[in-house]
Amino acid sequence: ASYLYLTMALVAIGQGLSSPNISALVSNLADNSMQGEILGINQSIQALAQAIPPIVGGLTVSQHLNLPITLASIVVLVAWLVFLFVFNKNTSKSESENQTKAL
Repeated sequence: ASYLYLTMALVAIGQGLSSPNISALVSNLADNSMQGEILGINQSIQALAQAIPPIVGGLTVSQHLNLPITLASIVVLVAWLVFLFVFNKNTSKSESENQTKAL
């Protein structure tokens, strides 16, 4: 049972580090004129993201005990792939445009 306390501590530390970093990332990527609006949208999405998983988890655990973990793993993998391919393309495109404008 003591490993559960360690696991919960790691989850809390991860959430405590990721939440401000996500806000900083969104803030840095937004234009100054739209920063408040973008941060508000980001907060709404974070609230929605914290509401949906317990509902989906409850529904999936009624189907099979291990299904929520499997489904969560798949969702994390898809999110990582989207970040890897979509975000990196947009970031590298923006950086190349900024470098072109600087020249």
